[in-house]
Amino acid sequence: ANVDRVRIVDRLPQGHADVVRLLTRYRPALTIVDTLGTYVSPQVESMNDRSQMLRALTPLMHLVRDTDTALVLVHHDKKAGGYSDSQAIGGAVDV
Repeated sequence: ANVDRVRIVDRLPQGHADVVRLLTRYRPALTIVDTLGTYVSPQVESMNDRSQMLRALTPLMHLVRDTDTALVLVHHDKKAGGYSDSQAIGGAVDV
């Protein structure tokens, strides 16, 4: 990989607007969001709330489709297995 093409962004003060700007400008082949909870926290009071999670994830899903980037969302699973929080997380997966 050409490391000159790697961009690491550790702060998004304007949230989704910053993501739109960056993906539109750089058109990356791959985008990694680490962690999902940090990304959605300004918009979501409870990650267990399906409607809140869908509202937070839908613009991101449209953006990655529009910019033709692959998206990896890092999210922690439960110690007993499976992912925690809203089922909307798994429902948003698109292969």
